[in-house]
Amino acid sequence: FALYGMTNGYSGSDEFNVIAYVMCNSDLYSLYGVAFDEYFMHYMSFGRNEERVHVADENAYSEYWMGTTLFEASAYQEQNRDITNAIGDNPALLFAHWIKYGIYEGRPSSYVYDGKYYMSENQDIYNYYNGEYVGTLFHFYNYGMGEFRYGNASFDVMGYALCNADLLEEYIADG
Repeated sequence: FALYGMTNGYSGSDEFNVIAYVMCNSDLYSLYGVAFDEYFMHYMSFGRNEERVHVADENAYSEYWMGTTLFEASAYQEQNRDITNAIGDNPALLFAHWIKYGIYEGRPSSYVYDGKYYMSENQDIYNYYNGEYVGTLFHFYNYGMGEFRYGNASFDVMGYALCNADLLEEYIADG
């Protein structure tokens, strides 16, 4: 865990979920980006005392700031029926499942992003992140969208841009 897991965004216990900490603390993301080991250090030094969101539970959902780009409850529910059958359709519980398990399994989490598809279509990303879904998720959020990379098979970002000339003119340099 200390040599590999922390830097790749894995959580070592139910007490602290690094993805929940990233997703629910935008000020830290602007400082650390995807340097996941920094979040562990921040939590130990400051976050516990500040009572920041740090676990993958339904309370994390209300603090989620990255928007529907990465997680949409209806999409997660639709595309992961086994999860919905097991835990229901409560958006907060679905989000908690996603940050605790779904991200690491590469489960589709929005209408524009599917981790398995993104890695299969972007060999360079797959190789760089050694097949780890957490890094590729953040790559998509930070770079892939802006590079017009396809996040899933059902959303044709270039087709969308070409069919909406007003958007293409406005966002030509940023997918």
